Amino acid sequence: MTGIDWIILTFYGGCVAMVLVGMLASLWEDEVKIELNRNDLNAQLAANSLESSVGMNFKLAEKYKLNDELKHLDVEIKNTSNRDLYVDWDYSSFVDAAGRSQRLLRLTPGMSFDLLPPQVFSTIAPGKTLKEKLTAESTLKRDKETSLLTGAVPLIEFSKFKSTPTQKSTPTSFTFALRLALRQVDAQSSFSGNRFHVINCEFTAKKLPRQSLFSK
Repeated sequence: MTGIDWIILTFYGGCVAMVLVGMLASLWEDEVKIELNRNDLNAQLAANSLESSVGMNFKLAEKYKLNDELKHLDVEIKNTSNRDLYVDWDYSSFVDAAGRSQRLLRLTPGMSFDLLPPQVFSTIAPGKTLKEKLTAESTLKRDKETSLLTGAVPLIEFSKFKSTPTQKSTPTSFTFALRLALRQVDAQSSFSGNRFHVINCEFTAKKLPRQSLFSK
């Protein structure tokens, strides 16, 4: 083999080694799972006589990496009744892991409006489903060039699970919640939403043990 052959072989071997190291490192990377407290949600819907008229689902990944940035939550609200259902965003809120309640906002394409005015409530017709991306007001920042509002910081901070030189002990889980305000119309009323309900959707973010990375 010539000198050039040895250089090419060495370079190729180095590339293969880097790929293998990266694959092994990814196997040991910490991961997080977010779970909705479905039993509690169902109990609240039943307590508000909504179990047969409202369905709620949230689009969540099976697992998240600690470096992932979850800047919004995807919600689906289905109206399974025969009357209109309203979601009052200005009476809804996001409660973070520290228990701080914040204003809840819908993310719409090309958000350039002022955050101060009230948000228009959403109407869900009978048999239809509303799909929205939700975040807290504190996560948004206006782009200086486009004037559009974008998510500047994560809504859910997985960094809470990362140890630092000054903080070796970290939590293994934390909870947060979406409080969604729903209004219904009684059959004998024409007012848009005279029955008011606040449904607390609680989530738990859990740091998974590393051996779970090898489970199917």
